[in-house]
Amino acid sequence: MRFSLAALIGLLALAACSIRSSSETEQSQGEAAEPAATATGLVTDQSVSINGVERVYDLYLPENLQGAAPLVVLLHGNRGSRDDLTGRSRTTAPFERWLRIADDDGLILLIPQGAEGTDGNTGWNDCRTDAAGNSLADDVGFITAAMDHVA
Repeated sequence: MRFSLAALIGLLALAACSIRSSSETEQSQGEAAEPAATATGLVTDQSVSINGVERVYDLYLPENLQGAAPLVVLLHGNRGSRDDLTGRSRTTAPFERWLRIADDDGLILLIPQGAEGTDGNTGWNDCRTDAAGNSLADDVGFITAAMDHVA
């Protein structure tokens, strides 16, 4: 189920990336530093500024990357981190297999870092009223800007 949800999120991200232009997002959401265009493998600590708040993400660029490629967005769970997803935090990394899938299929992985919520845990503003500790950050703007930055 989790694997299917991640695949669905990736497909939605790919569709959104093809609809919006980079200049639209930079004007409405914030500014981004130049991406690491020539790197391959795990490229860490990329950032975009959303409404004056700097947000960070990692990219995974397969070595066989040539031109345009599908983009998959991997979101960590509540209390998690982008380092958990890639195995850098030395915890069990169930999504680490996405690195191999990206290499095999020529996918770009976008691995954003959630924001700290009022409960001190890192997560996402998913607008649930039953989760009082959720972050109030503009995660939609952040992920959209990051996708446009990568594009």
